[in-house]
Amino acid sequence: MCEVEENIMGQQNWNEYCKGGAVPYQMENCILSDASLENQAPLYYTKTMLDGTGTQMYARGCYNANSYPQMVKRVLSLNSCEEIQTNSTAATVIANLKAGVLACVDVLATDSNGVCATLTLADLGISSGGDDSNATRFEPGQYYITSFLNGKFSNEFPNLMTTRSFLPMDSSRSSHENTMEYLVNLGKKDNVLEVSNDLFYTLYGSNDDLADYVTDNVLYEDMALAAGAVIIILVLIICNTGSLFLTLAAMSQIMLSFPVATFFLNTILRIDYFPFLNFIGLFVICGIGADDCFVFLSKWDQANARLKPNSPAKEVSKMCYWDATYSMFFTSTTTACAFFSTAGSLIPPVRVFAIFMGSMVVFDYIFDVTIFAAAVAWQHDKKIELRKRRYVDGNKRAGWMLSIFFELPSIIRRPQCMKPDDDDDDINDDINDEERQDEQKSTNENRKSSKKSRLISENVSRELVFPIIYKLRYVLVLASIALGCASSYGGSKLSLPTDSAVELLPGDHVLTKYSRLLRSGFKSATEYQIEVDVVFGLQAKDDGDHNNPSSLPNLAIDTTFDMSAPDAQVWLYNFCHKGKALAFGNESRCWMDTFVLWLEDMDAAWTSNFNDSRYRKMRDGTVNEWLGDFNPQYETGAWAWQQSCAKTKTLPIPQENFIDCIYGWTKDTQTDNNGGTYYLKNDKKMVDSLYNAKFDSSGEILLESYDSIKMLLTVVSFSLDIGWNEETSLLKNRWQTWESFIEEELKTAPAGLKNGWQTDRGAWRWFNTVQNMNDNFVDATMMCLGVALGIALISTANIVVTVLTIVSIGIILASTMSVVVSLGWTLGFLEAICLCILIGLSVDFVIHMGHAYCAAAARGVHTRVERTKEAFARMAYPIASAAFTTFASASALFFCTITFFQKFGTIVMTSMICALCVSLAFYVALLLTVGPEGSFGDIRNFRHMCSCKPSSATSDGEEETSRK
Repeated sequence: MCEVEENIMGQQNWNEYCKGGAVPYQMENCILSDASLENQAPLYYTKTMLDGTGTQMYARGCYNANSYPQMVKRVLSLNSCEEIQTNSTAATVIANLKAGVLACVDVLATDSNGVCATLTLADLGISSGGDDSNATRFEPGQYYITSFLNGKFSNEFPNLMTTRSFLPMDSSRSSHENTMEYLVNLGKKDNVLEVSNDLFYTLYGSNDDLADYVTDNVLYEDMALAAGAVIIILVLIICNTGSLFLTLAAMSQIMLSFPVATFFLNTILRIDYFPFLNFIGLFVICGIGADDCFVFLSKWDQANARLKPNSPAKEVSKMCYWDATYSMFFTSTTTACAFFSTAGSLIPPVRVFAIFMGSMVVFDYIFDVTIFAAAVAWQHDKKIELRKRRYVDGNKRAGWMLSIFFELPSIIRRPQCMKPDDDDDDINDDINDEERQDEQKSTNENRKSSKKSRLISENVSRELVFPIIYKLRYVLVLASIALGCASSYGGSKLSLPTDSAVELLPGDHVLTKYSRLLRSGFKSATEYQIEVDVVFGLQAKDDGDHNNPSSLPNLAIDTTFDMSAPDAQVWLYNFCHKGKALAFGNESRCWMDTFVLWLEDMDAAWTSNFNDSRYRKMRDGTVNEWLGDFNPQYETGAWAWQQSCAKTKTLPIPQENFIDCIYGWTKDTQTDNNGGTYYLKNDKKMVDSLYNAKFDSSGEILLESYDSIKMLLTVVSFSLDIGWNEETSLLKNRWQTWESFIEEELKTAPAGLKNGWQTDRGAWRWFNTVQNMNDNFVDATMMCLGVALGIALISTANIVVTVLTIVSIGIILASTMSVVVSLGWTLGFLEAICLCILIGLSVDFVIHMGHAYCAAAARGVHTRVERTKEAFARMAYPIASAAFTTFASASALFFCTITFFQKFGTIVMTSMICALCVSLAFYVALLLTVGPEGSFGDIRNFRHMCSCKPSSATSDGEEETSRK
């Protein structure tokens, strides 16, 4: 460890970025980012080190590293790391230092406010020349440094498994950008962070600045890959449509949904918060929008294939427009509702993203059935016109326009092309010849009635693929049942996270590893141990913007708060001791304990007539040799007690003296158990809880305002024996335990302390957030299935098909979830967002197939085999195209570094595979096996619901279709 520190400090240009003197031999006060080390830092830097030639030199004006190895070097006056191994006293010093640290662990484990022993050089095994009184002394804060001790370090686990080294940096010597780049390059040098010891494992990190810098750089690189995913969608749209014009129209209507949804979110709904997550929605809507375009275009081609050649767009529209919009309406509604169902989340980014995505899906559908539909119709007539001009009139310019904008070369054009029938006329004949139209009229009607298709993709689906599925239908049904059961069990094992961080860099990244250690690996870690705070004097107001995480709620002053009443003083003191019994190792931070000890000390001091000089120290640190008249400006120690506390040596203080006594205690900074150096919470001293005091220009409290000082609030804290990384159920249990305890105690609290409430450093909020993510995902899934049930029932009008549809959607969700569990994911923040998207992507394909199955009845197909064949022939290709487009675009994200992009791409690809397999194999097999025939299950005709014969409604539909 010492060698690593010196390797780093020996790097070229280190003096341009380190904390320390600007030139050699110049030192300045060291201020570290870790406040707990501020006072200790000057103790640990060494004066000299050896350069590559062995010459003694100063460390380029930089502060040395702060660590236990450097402390050993300093107290032994060693010049190099090698001397730690060769010095005869080093092993003794290290052993004694460890013993002192372990002894301090024992003291603080019993009482968090306990005082550890002060160590001298003799205690460490170093001779002090016989004069121990002048020997160097090490206060507990100088050797018991929680930032250097792993969490479990104790007499039970006496080996120091993890420790840290601080090398102070000063970015003011250079630009912040250059400092961050220097640190990144430093971490890439193998010889800097490595030593020849198999038992030594190093990580390097910094504060959040370095992690943010690296994340931003990686994010820019990954955004290029995300843009590549959109380009993949663009290319696949070109290949599917075979037209630059339709590709432009499709991308325009998809992209238009983004600004319109933004306007709807910001202006109509008044949600100003716009998380970065919403930009990911642009990728999602590209996939969904492309799917809708493919479905509409397939419906158009199928209608055109069943009409006579060169039928105008108006005739094609009559045959397919409402069927396409009707089909897409149901799938778009289901997808939008799936996103909207997640809007119930209490997490603003997830809620806003869900609303935004649902809105984009709605607007994309509107634009698809208007802008894109109009573009398809216009292109249809334009192609007929250009073909006539090119092949009849011989206009080559028309041919160029046709080839460039509307009909790309066959190598690019989508495979769903027309297969000409034997009786089709040559394109060179006059297409306006009325006799030819009359001759083909009967041929067209025969083609429609026999349901023959001129689409190659439809024929391939019907004649080649469907027979295979038909032969394997029973096997596929059994496989679907097994898959549903297995995936449901696997998906149910999705657990909640045990880490509060949202990690954007991969788990094997050095900064991620360092961040995990920093959060819970050391005794100083904020997530190592939970600390419950009970607050009196403030009331929480839920007045923040729930859709904006940066809009924080306010705290209101509790006007009923009053600590001065004698019964209130005694109640809070007793409350502290009852809380201690419930806390881990009786650990608490209750100022009442220290205050009572101070009262006892001051009574003893006054009784002894101040024989101890500590009780005669003034605020400036000088000692009064005589006791003069009392002056409140200089009151301290027993003076404050005598004048302000009515010479009371225990609780309760007379009500009229209580605030004055507390104020006097907070102004005492010299005596034991003084209140001047007592920290109420974090960096807030006890005096910070007092208000209404007036200050002069130098910061001193004016004498005339002495009687106006009041107590604003108070806080008492208790430590728990668990950290943030425990199971959510355990965290919830502990929270409920403390909530019940506080609620029960407040029933007997005096009027001035009735409104106390508990909080903590964030563990309670975190477990509540995690629990909400889990509950919201379950609720969203149930709501999605409920909406899908309603949509399927409306679109198919058949109970049996609806049930099969919901079962298939459930299999898709469960299958994807089981894959997520097998990857080791937990339901964290990023995963919750990905699964929110999963719900929206899992429903479309099955509903399309179910709708096509029931729509076949209107064309005179009543047996389940023929219905399934018809539905499969019409929908297999557009479903496969949509799935392939989304899968191919998501595959680009799989190569990103940012974990969210990776997980997002994984979820999308997995859901597409599952949705494609279920909708085109398992769901089709279920329809072939138990799909309804005739009017069985048809809710439009209750009299024939249990009959397999065609209902009158179906017959009427067939007659109406024939008339049309």
